[in-house]
Amino acid sequence: MATIACPVAPYIVGIVCEPLAEKRRPRSDSHGRVSLPYTLAEALARGRLGRDAYQPAFLSDPAILAIADRVEYRVDPAYPGPERFKGAVEIVMRDGRSYAAIEENNRGSAANPMSVADIVGKFDENAADILAPDARRRLVDAVMALPASADAVRIVDLTLGAGAAAC
Repeated sequence: MATIACPVAPYIVGIVCEPLAEKRRPRSDSHGRVSLPYTLAEALARGRLGRDAYQPAFLSDPAILAIADRVEYRVDPAYPGPERFKGAVEIVMRDGRSYAAIEENNRGSAANPMSVADIVGKFDENAADILAPDARRRLVDAVMALPASADAVRIVDLTLGAGAAAC
């Protein structure tokens, strides 16, 4: 890759783009989470951003940092404000080929909802250290049954039981 260019809304620059040197070399997971260059670099290098993202080993990985150094941003005044998170990226290869993608609405928003399978997959990944697979399945089934349920007692029972088992 030669460059990775991202247009951004003016309001977001001070949050995820500047100071650029710090955003390219975040010192902690919380700094990494508010860094456009680093987040994009880790996602490109690892192929995903999951619950294990922003680990110290990743924050100092030379391959990820080399990609972060190629990430540039430009302010696009036509981008929407904080009411809608639009995202775009253009990757220009060393040989001149270019790849671009635009996400008009952030994934998981009302305008771009996640599928049930994606939501369950995200829940499974995030709850794996707390709930056994069968407990996660029971909780997912109970949540999916909520529209036909008279109350949410089953959900409370399943989550309280999980908390007690984890202690």
